[in-house]
Amino acid sequence: MEFSAKQILIAATAAASLVVGGATADLGISHKTVLVSVNGVVRPVDTWEKTVSAVLQDAGINYSARDEITPALDSKINAGGRIEIRQAKELSVINRGEMQTQWVTEGTIAEVLAEASDRLEIPAQRSAERKLLLPLAKPGTEVVVKADGKEMKLKLGDPHDIHALLEAAQVKLNPLDRAVTHLEGGVLTVTVKRVTRGNVSTTAAVPFKTVEKESAEVAKGKKKVETKGKVGQRTIIRYQQKVDEELLVDVLVSDTVTTKPVDEVVLVGMADPTEIAAKLRAKGQFVDDEGNPLPTPVYSGDDPRGLAQPLVAAKGWSPAEFNCLVMLWDRESHWNPYAQNPSSGAYGIPQSLPGNKMASAGADWQTNPVTQIKWGIGYIEGRYGTPCGALGHSNSVGWY
Repeated sequence: MEFSAKQILIAATAAASLVVGGATADLGISHKTVLVSVNGVVRPVDTWEKTVSAVLQDAGINYSARDEITPALDSKINAGGRIEIRQAKELSVINRGEMQTQWVTEGTIAEVLAEASDRLEIPAQRSAERKLLLPLAKPGTEVVVKADGKEMKLKLGDPHDIHALLEAAQVKLNPLDRAVTHLEGGVLTVTVKRVTRGNVSTTAAVPFKTVEKESAEVAKGKKKVETKGKVGQRTIIRYQQKVDEELLVDVLVSDTVTTKPVDEVVLVGMADPTEIAAKLRAKGQFVDDEGNPLPTPVYSGDDPRGLAQPLVAAKGWSPAEFNCLVMLWDRESHWNPYAQNPSSGAYGIPQSLPGNKMASAGADWQTNPVTQIKWGIGYIEGRYGTPCGALGHSNSVGWY
């Protein structure tokens, strides 16, 4: 069959009209406007694309596999549709005392805690830019703040991050302090934990040792302290870290003896007691036959003769020697501690010349009969050996 030129032209025109009409209809179906919300910020997007992923790519909106996107990336999107993107944020959390890192898409700390299967604590983020901080909760939410033993309730304002909340509560967060957010009885709670760390210095006593050494200056069976022991001191430095007075870290840094102890030296007696008594008496000490100190009599206003008797006995002299002493000083002063010779200046019971010689026995030589008697006995012993020797000299020459 043959077609005329006119028939061919009509057929071609009809075909062209059909193609153009179909294309126009397809264009009308593909071009559209959709809404894209990124973390709550909504914007319209004009696109020719049909799927969520294609629309986002067409609009230059970046996303990651961790982000929460609805509807799904391979879903078709119609004109007037809405794409929700909640970008994932890296968040440090404390899970049963262990610090962990989690990626979250929730919009607030409160939502993260509510969705968690474990009981989490979320430490305060340290970012200086508030726009990078995850809000605690929606504005107006009531939050409990615990710090320094006090507890208060506040409503979140705007900005509504943890730092703004602590500023409102007038709680200063020091660089080492920890602020954690957690749920307590279903209530959003921020707890501030004070952290202290550094070296702590303490001191402790260092006991002294006792050293014994034999001595011929101490009687057998007796001991005498020659050098008194002194306790030393050590300085201990420890590095400690505390959280609200709970000691978490305690490490020894140094332990140094700063003052050495002094050993106590004890003399162990090796000498015969009678020899010791003789040596002590020679030094003017009043001791018994075993070298034990005898109590020194104190003048009480009584007859000085009674005070002299034990002093004479302490020298190891016999009662006869005491009688000689009584006779000698009866002659010299009548045992009057205040007796003074107006011509010579001799003074006291033994009539010391001059009287101040007796100061070697005691500063109270002018009034104390005991001091005078001690000096007089020492003088007699040194010059005449015994009271009877002194009395014999006095009998022969009239003085001693």
